[in-house]
Amino acid sequence: SVNPYKSCQLGDKRSEGIMRIILITGGVRSGKSAFAERLAKQQKQEHGGTLVYLATGQAWDEEMQNRIHLHRERRVNNRETVEEPYELESAVRTMAEADTHEAASESSIVLLDTFSGWIANILMQIPEDQLSKSTIRQACQQEVISCVSAMRSLDRTWIVVSDEVGLGGVALSKLGRAFQDITGFANQIVAQYADEVYLVVAGIPMKIKGSEASDK
Repeated sequence: SVNPYKSCQLGDKRSEGIMRIILITGGVRSGKSAFAERLAKQQKQEHGGTLVYLATGQAWDEEMQNRIHLHRERRVNNRETVEEPYELESAVRTMAEADTHEAASESSIVLLDTFSGWIANILMQIPEDQLSKSTIRQACQQEVISCVSAMRSLDRTWIVVSDEVGLGGVALSKLGRAFQDITGFANQIVAQYADEVYLVVAGIPMKIKGSEASDK
């Protein structure tokens, strides 16, 4: 089976233009989304261009509905929004097609919130008794790799928000363990190719990769 923690090579598919990836990770309610939104606005002020919010949230219950509502309120009138809970790679490829038809003179920023939420949506569609199968894990990992490859092919700044799942214990359910494994794999892939990585704890962002980051 595929080792989810093995360094992954995506090939030489990086755009030759202005493509950048910034990963922002942290625990639940750590303030990572709010920081990502501030960073996206700062990037837009400094570099111009457009700002697109690529949202993956699914309203499974009333609590999730409230969380999504809060996120929508924060971004109202500030940016274009694309909501895509399942076909994330397709949404990215659609952006690529738009770029080929519209030779934009300004840079574009995409705030993806959250990568881990998209993974949860995918896993929720799979019967729980199938989640431990290596073929299912490999298929999920390949979807992650395809999405990151698609991001790297666009001349855009990607601000990717994803949950940090490595600070707690091993989940008790098959679904929880699958989410930890695939999200941990995804975070490592994005971090490997990211220009900057931030870890947000109690609302405080710490840069752990990129200029001014600690090498310790």
